Amino acid sequence: MTALRATIIMLAFSIKLVAQFDYQEITFIPWGTESAEAGYCQAPEGLIGPGAFSAASDSVYLLDSQNGALKLFTSGSLSTVHDLSPYSADDFLIAGNKLFLLSENSVLEFDSANILISSHSSFNYQPITGLFPGQSGNINAIINESVYSSITAYNGIHINYKIKQSTTQPLPVRILRESPHTMRVSTSAKQEFDINSSAREFGSARYLGSTPGGQLYLYIEYITRQVPLLVDREIQLYSPAGQLQAVILVPSHSYARVFREFYVDNTGNLYHLLTSTDGVHIIRWTLDQARLPVAQPFQYPPRFRDFLHYNLQESPLDDGHYQLPALPKLMPVDFPPVSRDESLAIGDTYVQHIWTASSSNLTNGEINDPYGVAIKTPAWVQVGTNQKVPYKWGGFNTLTEFDSGLLSGKYAGDCATSGVSSFCVGVDCSGFVSRCWKLPSHYSTRMMDDDIAVAYSSWTQIKPADVVHKPGHVRLAVQNNSNNTILTVEAAGADWRVSYRVFSYYDLTAYTPRYYIYMSDQPTTLQPDMASVTFDDENINLAWTVADTSNMAGYDIEFLLNDSWFNYEPTHLVPANQNSTAVNNSPGLALYYRVCTVSTDHVASSHSDCYGCLDAGSTAQILIVDGFDRWTGTASYSNPNHDFAIAIGQALENSGISFATAANDALLNNSIDPLDYAMIIWFLGDESTVDETLNDQEQTIVKTYLKNGGKLFISGSEIGWDLDDQGATTDRAFLRDYLKIQLDQDDSGNYTVAGKSGTPFAGLTIHYGNGSNGTYEEDYPDSYLAQSGAEVLLEYGNSQIAAVGYCGKFPGGDFSGAVLTMGFPFETIYDTGEQELLLAKILEYFEITPDSEPPIPVSFTLLGNYPNPFNSNTTILFTQNREAELTFKIFNLLGQQIGTSLIATYPAGTNRLSYNAGEAASGVYFYSLENDNLRETGKFVIIK
Repeated sequence: MTALRATIIMLAFSIKLVAQFDYQEITFIPWGTESAEAGYCQAPEGLIGPGAFSAASDSVYLLDSQNGALKLFTSGSLSTVHDLSPYSADDFLIAGNKLFLLSENSVLEFDSANILISSHSSFNYQPITGLFPGQSGNINAIINESVYSSITAYNGIHINYKIKQSTTQPLPVRILRESPHTMRVSTSAKQEFDINSSAREFGSARYLGSTPGGQLYLYIEYITRQVPLLVDREIQLYSPAGQLQAVILVPSHSYARVFREFYVDNTGNLYHLLTSTDGVHIIRWTLDQARLPVAQPFQYPPRFRDFLHYNLQESPLDDGHYQLPALPKLMPVDFPPVSRDESLAIGDTYVQHIWTASSSNLTNGEINDPYGVAIKTPAWVQVGTNQKVPYKWGGFNTLTEFDSGLLSGKYAGDCATSGVSSFCVGVDCSGFVSRCWKLPSHYSTRMMDDDIAVAYSSWTQIKPADVVHKPGHVRLAVQNNSNNTILTVEAAGADWRVSYRVFSYYDLTAYTPRYYIYMSDQPTTLQPDMASVTFDDENINLAWTVADTSNMAGYDIEFLLNDSWFNYEPTHLVPANQNSTAVNNSPGLALYYRVCTVSTDHVASSHSDCYGCLDAGSTAQILIVDGFDRWTGTASYSNPNHDFAIAIGQALENSGISFATAANDALLNNSIDPLDYAMIIWFLGDESTVDETLNDQEQTIVKTYLKNGGKLFISGSEIGWDLDDQGATTDRAFLRDYLKIQLDQDDSGNYTVAGKSGTPFAGLTIHYGNGSNGTYEEDYPDSYLAQSGAEVLLEYGNSQIAAVGYCGKFPGGDFSGAVLTMGFPFETIYDTGEQELLLAKILEYFEITPDSEPPIPVSFTLLGNYPNPFNSNTTILFTQNREAELTFKIFNLLGQQIGTSLIATYPAGTNRLSYNAGEAASGVYFYSLENDNLRETGKFVIIK
């Protein structure tokens, strides 16, 4: 190219730059640790910089994650510093006088004095745009509409590897990769268009924000080299109808990784947080609407066009630089096989692991071990309870080794990376992957060559439990997302612990996809979850769920006979597309069942939990509710399935009372109606804060049941700890008003229980799980204080209260119900005679006999709808105390009725009303149910 031609092109570019998009650097912040500087961290995986920013005019808020502060710069100068310690944060939002931080899979809400108001947990994240400090905004809308549970959303969020996605508000714009050369863009306003690229292959893509006129800023990546990965980046502006109006070429100039590097304000200006060797540059592109569309792409100034990427910075911090013991050359037979599901499950245990640190496990800054090696405990580790295994330079510990190391006084993790110390426990990136692959020794990233992990030729080939790899760092892949981001789990310096994260292809520059040579690709055989075992006049009805039915031949049903399990039909499988079946009822005989999946190559999964039922011919029926899902981490019980419902059923067999069994999920989705049963036995094992003993919806179910005359026996070792010590105000009110307890001690310290004198339980002696009598050890049994008119029924051997009971009306109820709450798990009572005697005493206390009637609703009550939000169909559940005509209406947010009223007659009891959204648009709606002069209202969300 001649000098004259180059000059003409640059002149044309400069003219278009001024005419169409005005480029301006509004703020520069140098690297450093002072107030007016921005920090970065030299982590093993690369350089990590600020979390996020927002901008308006010449003002910039910078989330300086590495220095623990939120900083306001005005006209390039520091104005305000908000100290965020002790919270770590990836992103933020300021609305009115509230600050929201995205921190460790929670949205933390602070008031103007930086006092934490609340924490909204278990959210995934959609980048927030268009709202700057000082502008008006609805706080609830921010939480409900700007924070989403979508695994395809953005970066850095913990997700269970099974991907149990919750229902949410719709994303404003979705971008789905339909082929290597086609992206489909869909908006919440039901506008759709395709982006096509015949010459280049699409990488990741995401929506950045919109202009007041509805134009869309889309961030698009194009793969220019597969292995090692290299991409080009663009920001493309589209009209609402899908016409391309402008393109900005984004340079691969990123000295340190930023969680959210782009921002669109309410006027349609685009901002970029660009990191370079000297510091942080805040760039603004001001759009000239009058001159759109623009054919010529816009570029950054030449000084920002040099290739600079955080994954490729020279650094001694990679695991090829520390010395591992010399490993023998393994023959293929020495490498252990591992399935993809097994590998992901191992990785998940490191994320879910809950552990306790003492002061002796913390270095409190950098120190030297007895051999002079520097060690430093990650700053997030605290005395007391922690979750996730910490990063440890050179670490390769199992969970058992980690826990025992803490007990022996070793340090929890090590983020000092000058040498490997034996005085710390944890895992580093390659140690973590080595464990997930069940390798016999710790293989560093530089040892994970084609002898162990073979490179793919394309990123489209990567599968779950493969790795994203470069010399110096490795991540375990969990899944490819629909927008071509990749969900991973890794031990990394981003937060110095094992966490789930989502990466765009640009984030993975210089990485290579690889697969473990002895990874099993056999069809997955996922364990099913038993939902319920109930009966009618002719059949026993079994229902279950399973996360994935691909590569499944069907289900195998087994039943218990004389303490042995047998196939119900040895030569016949229930088809894979069914999640229920019916077998012949045998009145008078208690029967117990379990289900397993069978793959197309005849591999059987682990079996489900074991549920049973008995048709005793009685009017009364008891429902056994299994609410015990905890078995990983520090759980007392460590198997993925259990037969605890059998122990309860067998203790009931001689009572002459019929019973059925259901998982708590069956109550949550309204497939089982509690009001059909005279009594409920709800067991929670040692479910605690992570799993939630009783969530808000379950509390509502319990309240409704007790207010309408139901009788509930509930047992578990962490009910008081979860809802009282760790719970919200509403949890504590529920505990006192309905379960009639207050937490006294988190650990009663005693394994013998006796009936309280002067009660029907007097003379009763119970021995429960100390770990040596065939049941799991219950190490933290709650002790209680009786509340709200309850009486003490059982006491531990040290006179602390083990169980309280109450018979009478509950708040808002007109019928007399009853509750007995026990602070240790029923299933840990290891003498079956003691189990049977305790249940007999409870039946006597509740006055439950074979002729007891189930509770009758005493009022007209709306119980809610499920699912909510929903796409097309939802079911509304309500009760009424007599047959009556019901009117159903739907209203939009303006109070206008949508469609016509539905009028129908329903009988007394619990009823279900089905609603189909039809052509109704996505959004929030209210509905009403009217019964004579009584009216109940609810709210639902339609997502399309």
